[in-house]
Amino acid sequence: MSGQDGWEALGLGNEHVFVIGCERSGTTPLVRLLGAHPNIALGMERYKFILREMRTQRSPELLTPAHFERDRFLDFRPTDTNLVPPRFAEFYARIEQRFDAGTITWAGDKVLPPDTFTTLALANHFPGARFVFTFRDLLRVASSFDVRAQDPEDPDWPARNDHEIAYRHWVEALDATDALVAKVGVERVFLVRPRRLYQRNGEMYRAMFAFLGLDTDPSVDAQFEGLCAKWHGRQEKPLVLDEPTQRSLLARIDQAQLRRYHDRAEDQLVAADAGDRRHRRAHARKVADFESAAIAHAAEVAERRRQTRHRTKALARTAARDDERTTGAVRPS
Repeated sequence: MSGQDGWEALGLGNEHVFVIGCERSGTTPLVRLLGAHPNIALGMERYKFILREMRTQRSPELLTPAHFERDRFLDFRPTDTNLVPPRFAEFYARIEQRFDAGTITWAGDKVLPPDTFTTLALANHFPGARFVFTFRDLLRVASSFDVRAQDPEDPDWPARNDHEIAYRHWVEALDATDALVAKVGVERVFLVRPRRLYQRNGEMYRAMFAFLGLDTDPSVDAQFEGLCAKWHGRQEKPLVLDEPTQRSLLARIDQAQLRRYHDRAEDQLVAADAGDRRHRRAHARKVADFESAAIAHAAEVAERRRQTRHRTKALARTAARDDERTTGAVRPS
């Protein structure tokens, strides 16, 4: 069974795909790579402001499949995003050509940051969607956050967005993806490790497109080669984090969760080539194990958040009662 045949067995053909991942995790080059394919129309945070309003207002209905139809997708509005042409002008010009030529089979967007609410809202409102989740090494992400936070000439990156914010968003991205897997199943989520993706053997690269039922072509191959060179150049840059900060960040990682993601990312590469019945059974067990662990972890995180909300409300009620007593005590007769 080939890689493409393996994914097609899942009943692909739905038209929405979303790239999710913590900021500074390689989401932009990943969108460029996927977006090089003639069958894909993928936004570069095309609906950034709408997704933000979804989160803040808890209004999952704000983004709909209609936003990914040709006329709406190419109608850039101030309430959509600040990443509008002439930024990414050539990128969107190619998408317009594909819409007009009728080659688009997948349309979607890059989603940052992938908090649990937004991710599950997308799963609910785009019931056939596929998701590509990228997770980069935490220290690289945190170092990249600090580089931008310490740059006074980077007005798009607040100084408060340092390595601690990086850690919080990185963890939330993994937790959100566990919740997503619990919702839609592991076979609709493709896991990308950039370090693995940009290896020149191209295993993860080909498997990722096979996940969408697509073959690569010369234009995609050329994009891949260029991104490989750029990625390895970035990885040679030294970390700006001092050793105590590095140790602190690493000590807080849920190593069992991270190993599970590493293992699943690798298992995706051999899944489609598991030709005999024994290998297919072994792969099915691995998929089931990952999914059951994701469900358990998502439930644990949800319970912790429920308890935190309960404690916060209890503290607020106590503070309100104390304030009433204090006000009453000093009220003149």
